[in-house]
Amino acid sequence: RRADYAGFNLLVGDRQALWHLNSHRGEATELQPGIYGLSNAGLDTPWPKLRKARAALATNLDPATPENLLALLADPSPAAEHELPQTGVPLEWERRLSSIFIASPEYGTRASTALIRHADGALDILERSFGPDGPVGEVRYRHPPTS
Repeated sequence: RRADYAGFNLLVGDRQALWHLNSHRGEATELQPGIYGLSNAGLDTPWPKLRKARAALATNLDPATPENLLALLADPSPAAEHELPQTGVPLEWERRLSSIFIASPEYGTRASTALIRHADGALDILERSFGPDGPVGEVRYRHPPTS
């Protein structure tokens, strides 16, 4: 039934595993521990914003908190012109879409989510929602460590 929907990425998991499904590929993949990038394309598509975010995740998050992760996802700086992908939209839009956080009345980031699974099994999730005029809400969830 995936053909009934516009393109999407789906992440599903529990304490033991995390799975990713891209509707265009149609096959779920179990993700091994590591750092991944997910935007509007497939998992780890090498867009400038994903390369930038993955590099920051690997080197600059001390401590790794949901707030620090969301600060990274709030970066509005566009990629350099020579790094822009050619996705078929006009150059002005390529610039606008190249930032990690996209702020625009007609198209933009609508949610940023940080999920941290700690070694003891605890989960921290923080999601911020955005509308055309800025932030509209925040949801925080903490699941205690497993015994």
